[in-house]
Amino acid sequence: MPTSPRPRIHHSSWRAVNLPKLALAQRRIIWSIPAIYAVCLLLPLLFFTLRAPGLFWIGFTIISLFILLYLGALCFAVWLSVRSGHHPVLIVFIAIAMFFPLINAIVLMFVNRDATAILRKAGVKVGLMGVPPAHMFRLYHGVCTTCGYDVTQLPTDIARCPECGAAIARSLLDR
Repeated sequence: MPTSPRPRIHHSSWRAVNLPKLALAQRRIIWSIPAIYAVCLLLPLLFFTLRAPGLFWIGFTIISLFILLYLGALCFAVWLSVRSGHHPVLIVFIAIAMFFPLINAIVLMFVNRDATAILRKAGVKVGLMGVPPAHMFRLYHGVCTTCGYDVTQLPTDIARCPECGAAIARSLLDR
């Protein structure tokens, strides 16, 4: 995979957005949501494990997992908000809202919606679980948007990708 990221795009008047980091943050937050709800399904077991003397460690493990996943989701939500270019005051409100059940799910949906809009505006396919790994190469500057071939070293007179034959957008290479 190429190492030079695409130039940042300006989403809001506050800051520029780095697309590869935004896509990575979005994938992490999307995958943390089902993990949190899976642990929530284990919470009824907590009632039985705390009452039985030999099963205390199972209850402790469930509580620890729940706390770690919530703190992880909080960090991911703040990280995604920063990568999306939100204002710092809004990021503080997002962090505070993440401590309240059900409100945090709504916050995660809105933060994810903003990240999806930014990525789609940049011409990247965004699926149910974020940007598919097969399309991550489109977030990098200097690659063919069809196959991912590195076109930075090609002479300027070549108008097509030598790998797949797609037209090369020279305007992306000149930025």
